[in-house]
Amino acid sequence: MGENSTDDMRLANKPKFVSWELSPFALTGSLRQPPIAVFRMKQNRQRAVTTRTGKRDYLLDFTNFFPMLAGCAVGERTSEDASAREGKGEEMVIDRTAVLLLQMGGPDSIEAVEPFLRNLFSDRDIIRIGPAFLQPLIARLIARRRSKRVAEQYRQIGGGSPLRKLTEQQAAELEKVLGEGYRCFVAMRYWKPDTSQALEAVVQAGITRIVALSLYPHYSRATSGSSFNELERVRARSATPFQVTCVRQFHDHPLYITSLCDRIGQALSGYADPGDVHLLFTAHGLPQSFIDSGDPYLDQIRATVALVMERFGGINHHLAFQSRAGPVKWLEPSTEKKIRELAGQGVKKLLMVPVSFVSDHIETLHEIDMQYRHEALELGIEDFRRVESLNSSPLFIDCLAELVRGGDRTEET
Repeated sequence: MGENSTDDMRLANKPKFVSWELSPFALTGSLRQPPIAVFRMKQNRQRAVTTRTGKRDYLLDFTNFFPMLAGCAVGERTSEDASAREGKGEEMVIDRTAVLLLQMGGPDSIEAVEPFLRNLFSDRDIIRIGPAFLQPLIARLIARRRSKRVAEQYRQIGGGSPLRKLTEQQAAELEKVLGEGYRCFVAMRYWKPDTSQALEAVVQAGITRIVALSLYPHYSRATSGSSFNELERVRARSATPFQVTCVRQFHDHPLYITSLCDRIGQALSGYADPGDVHLLFTAHGLPQSFIDSGDPYLDQIRATVALVMERFGGINHHLAFQSRAGPVKWLEPSTEKKIRELAGQGVKKLLMVPVSFVSDHIETLHEIDMQYRHEALELGIEDFRRVESLNSSPLFIDCLAELVRGGDRTEET
């Protein structure tokens, strides 16, 4: 194999068998290596076997780049079979799956607000501003104009979005539930860690099988669709042959519905007479043109609300849409309009249910908790509350685990 290979194989404790692995970093990302550096000894976290004495064996694995070499070996295994190795207390090889949690992301500091908005308005899956080649420039101008007002909103909720921290907590809890055969990673669409950074971390972990799980319960090409499109673009640029399964929506999953009902039930238990309470389900708005072109978002939102209300018979409920922007026609009614309408009807107790959001971020912490609360109280609603977001609810984490296990059984691409 050459002098470089021989030098690399000098180990203090000679393993029972030694082989070479083709580095998956050879042609990817920021870790571009010259051909002479491709063959090197490395400990693959996905395939390393640890013995009771702390020594490590190394497996021959050319399959990442040259499948035709699979099965070639340098050296031979010892005569111990799997049962004998297990009897000696040695662990078996763990073939891991990466779980990629896809989320919108949010600026984690005031300084990050403008670049976050620039990334958002550059996405043609959400909004198409002029010809494609001009959109990045127009997005820069829009972000600069809006950043001061948006930065003040983030300042009021603590100086940045908690979405990364909350999503990383979900990833940590999900990994505990799934067990040692899985590693969880976070990919934010418009901030960090972005999809490219997340896939590089997957490569560094020595994993090629991925379950990409959207944290948007309801599918839209503007949310989940955009995240999956970005994942495919980044994947196409990588030299690593990922096997990817996509979980695109879970609006009617029984455990998702149960987790929502659990949060609503907890909130209703705080009222002396829940029958006096009106539930206002509020979902992120979407231009009507998306629905007219076949986007399933509205139907899936309505289905979720119907499934939840099967468990709360006798409670008044309504559906509205928040976070409108721009002059185009959006889904109706808006949340502001519905609050005014209910106040005009004499409603005094209003419980907000954020139905399309699984984690706290600016649209729950500022738009609902501050802006809508102020408007409701001004209009005469006396008791304004919000159902706690799912965040890392054990029921919700169990829901995600079921989605991953289900997705892991079928390889999509």
